[in-house]
Amino acid sequence: ACCGRPYSCFDQLSEHNCDFLMCYKSTSVPFTFDEQLFDWVEIGYDRLLPVRSPEMGPKRTSTLPGWNESPIAYLQYSRGSFLGAVTEQLFSSRPPNLTVKHVNAFAEALKNLCLHGAGIAWLPEASIRRELEDGRLQIAGGKEWWVDLKVVVYTEARLHQKNPSAAWQFFQEIAVSQ
Repeated sequence: ACCGRPYSCFDQLSEHNCDFLMCYKSTSVPFTFDEQLFDWVEIGYDRLLPVRSPEMGPKRTSTLPGWNESPIAYLQYSRGSFLGAVTEQLFSSRPPNLTVKHVNAFAEALKNLCLHGAGIAWLPEASIRRELEDGRLQIAGGKEWWVDLKVVVYTEARLHQKNPSAAWQFFQEIAVSQ
């Protein structure tokens, strides 16, 4: 199952439409459901980074926090998406000077637009590592604009208690020390 909003993803898990849900987790945007209903394990880390394409022109005109005279074109996550909530929380404490050019719930869609110079986007580092290395994307702000994320796997609490699946055992084996 594929979903862009965290609560519909957890609904899929609760309704037995899937056995596992792999997603990001952030201390800045806690989930509001009862986590006791699910077992979960942290399997890695990632970071949400503000990035730009060199096609946007000089770095000084498209680097955070932006200029008052000329807001930076911004590729925004949809409201209700988890990464949208993470970026909104980041902006609540330090609002950058941005103008929304496109909205989408999916990081890969925003990445494609970003690669073509449509604006800056906050993208998961794991999905843009190659583009950063070869210069097709550049960091568009200092570390104060980066957001740490945990990669977690959820499963229904009762599903693996008596007879854990090989997949759940694997996730537990690769778990990050908590």
